[in-house]
Amino acid sequence: MTRFAGSAAEAAVFVNRCWAARFSRSESCPQWDAAFFDWQVFSRPDSLRIAAYAGGDLAGLVFSLPTEVVLNGDPLRLAQASWLSVAPEMARRGVAKALAAEMARQEAAAGCAFMFGYAVPGKGSHGPRFWQGKVAAARRPGLRPWVRALDAGVLRRSVGAVSERLAAALAAALRLDRCGAVAAAVRPCRVGDLAACGALLRAADAEAAFRYDWSDDHLARQLQGGGFPTTLVFDDGGLQGFASFHRVGFRGRQEFSAGLIDHLVTRPGAKGVGSALLGAALAAMQQQGLALAVCTDAAGVSPALLLRHGFAPMPERYDLLFIGAEVALPQAGGIRVHLR
Repeated sequence: MTRFAGSAAEAAVFVNRCWAARFSRSESCPQWDAAFFDWQVFSRPDSLRIAAYAGGDLAGLVFSLPTEVVLNGDPLRLAQASWLSVAPEMARRGVAKALAAEMARQEAAAGCAFMFGYAVPGKGSHGPRFWQGKVAAARRPGLRPWVRALDAGVLRRSVGAVSERLAAALAAALRLDRCGAVAAAVRPCRVGDLAACGALLRAADAEAAFRYDWSDDHLARQLQGGGFPTTLVFDDGGLQGFASFHRVGFRGRQEFSAGLIDHLVTRPGAKGVGSALLGAALAAMQQQGLALAVCTDAAGVSPALLLRHGFAPMPERYDLLFIGAEVALPQAGGIRVHLR
């Protein structure tokens, strides 16, 4: 076990190969690129990048991010871990267990009380079985994704499941992938907007049972880091709200890209702002060539607003997994921590 010394691009190639090997073409599995890993992991000096090697070859990899959160009103330093990946040829040789043990050691040394992450649904997802079976992770109801077609033709050719292809065909026939005009008050976020965005976000998240304890650095990286995320604000002479999303890849029968909405926050009482920002975010995704929009409960968007903009809920949740927890865990709802 050692610190991964490779690049973000090398990490993306390895992680994507491992995940693609586990999921059949009948499932749409996530894929990440170098820009994403630069944004979330490699831009952070405190990120834990743990690798296992066999004969000089990379055998396994996991990343963990020390993160300040508030859980049931208590500030805590936790580790958000993800992307546990083992080379297919090294499966069932104890690599994942060794990576998990070393990660736990390094997280404790970094002052993290315990670890959390999300259980990716699907038959090809081995993570939930591993974490719950090998290290007795506690599982809690997590985030439900809502999806909306942006390019139904691409989705019909690319998604894995038959039900997904049928939904894409229906979206194409009914032209449900169209986007409307963008409100004149919507513009890209500037550095000078971050303080106002932070105030809105902290106020919106204040009552959540499980949320990030946003520092200025964390907020700046989340909304503008490396130019990877897209953040839009509604400014009619004063900043009334903002929306942000980032790109994530998928591989089903073919590869396609989606936009994952991280935030949609408006000033209380600002009528029509949420709808304008959501419409603008969808239009921006479409302009970037993304085929699908995804939004989870963590973004703070109401189901009614999502339905008005053509979103539909997916049947399976991304449940929360807590490893090594010694505090009361949130049972359901009020989750404002993101999928990675």
